[in-house]
Amino acid sequence: MLDKENYEYLKSLPSLGIKPTIFDLPKAWYASGDTMFTVARILDKQGIFQKTSQVIDYFEKPRKFEQDIQRLIKEYENG
Repeated sequence: MLDKENYEYLKSLPSLGIKPTIFDLPKAWYASGDTMFTVARILDKQGIFQKTSQVIDYFEKPRKFEQDIQRLIKEYENG
């Protein structure tokens, strides 16, 4: 399960679960390399990446993993 710090980080990701318009894209959580790496570390720690190919998929299409992020947030909130 997530710790409080990682929960707060994931919960505050900009544009999480919202498909941004072309003008909002630079504000999306996956627009920042630092944020993408931090989220990847959290997802890896939580066992989301079962295979190396999933890590590659993450860095190619990070939005694909938003459902996993949302699930981790809900699991934390439900205790």
